[in-house]
Amino acid sequence: MGYMNATLGSMMAVDFIITASLTFYLHQSRSGLRHTEKMINRIIMISVNNGIITFMLDAITLILAATQKGNLIYCAFFNVIANVYTNTILATLNSRRTETTLATATNVQMESAIIIRPATSGATSQTESKNTGPLV
Repeated sequence: MGYMNATLGSMMAVDFIITASLTFYLHQSRSGLRHTEKMINRIIMISVNNGIITFMLDAITLILAATQKGNLIYCAFFNVIANVYTNTILATLNSRRTETTLATATNVQMESAIIIRPATSGATSQTESKNTGPLV
């Protein structure tokens, strides 16, 4: 039983360290651009949510293993932990695909908002935003 408690305690510590370090380094990598800030906030939110889910499940399993020594109820939660880790990895991979799709869509919108007009009277070219009015 001592190995079980040590294993669950170390799993909780690792979950906390990974979540805290991801949040710290992502927070430090902010660039000030609005789109990048949104993406970093989404990634932080996903990593914190995944870390909280696994941490709480580890904590429940540890509490049950420590308090219910004659009962094997903690085994049910311990078996679910592997599935939760797998689901959090899949959720992270799926969110990467979604973030890539959102980033591509945003870049296309930004590129389509700039129109290059032919040169007039000595100027080489002008760029105008779509919001300035019709181009003639």
